[in-house]
Amino acid sequence: VTFEDASHIYLVYATRVATTLRAVLDAEPGGRLGLASARFCSASVALAIDHLHREMPALGGLMARDVSPRALAINADGYLQLLDLRCVRPCAAHARALGVEFVGLADYQPPEHILGASESSMGFAADAWALGALTYELITGGSPWRAPTPGGTHAETEHALFARILSHEPGKLAFPKGAPIGAELRAYLNALLDPRPSHRLGSGGRPGGGLAELRAHAWFGAHQVGGAPLAGGALEALDWAELATGRMESPLKAHGGQAVQDALAAGYAEGKE
Repeated sequence: VTFEDASHIYLVYATRVATTLRAVLDAEPGGRLGLASARFCSASVALAIDHLHREMPALGGLMARDVSPRALAINADGYLQLLDLRCVRPCAAHARALGVEFVGLADYQPPEHILGASESSMGFAADAWALGALTYELITGGSPWRAPTPGGTHAETEHALFARILSHEPGKLAFPKGAPIGAELRAYLNALLDPRPSHRLGSGGRPGGGLAELRAHAWFGAHQVGGAPLAGGALEALDWAELATGRMESPLKAHGGQAVQDALAAGYAEGKE
């Protein structure tokens, strides 16, 4: 919730924010999540993006522009919350008034913004690209545009990242050897990270807007996961209604609950000193 007065803007968040998605990834082996957890996160962020794009319709909706793991909080129930709203801008007004403006991390910039933002490039498709980059990171532990070095780091200049993004061709996304990438997930990521905005998943080709396209994708349906380390080698269909209303059991609940317990223990220990 946002409030303002004559001199300040106030952001009010839920009191049960426990940790960030970045902290969860850093605690996981290889910095990545299991497929069920990654799908839960990707769907949750898709709902958040859709909510923003339905706000302020007179201004074309709101663009998130930053859905990186550091901008996403996890509450005690393991649900995600878009925490950092500093990069949010009205779509139409932002493009007309500001033109090209790079905000957020380079890894999540769509190619059309690197080449020069226009009003037509400020819609759901741009945030869908960022969602694709985030989902790729959740699955593989790294950015699709960064080349791992022998030391395990991913140091790159923004210029190098932008060059890789601009050279990316439709359907040619590369994946690390051994990553649990089934046919449905491969198709989902390639569809989100299509360099052609009008062809990108979420660009609005289906009735109901960008979210309808994402919900209808096969990765969110029931499917076999060939070779993936999952019980039964399958994922059940995602229940979007249960997710949207908070009734779904989050696969990240243990992370959120543990973070709360750690914070309470730290506060108790500090109070005794």
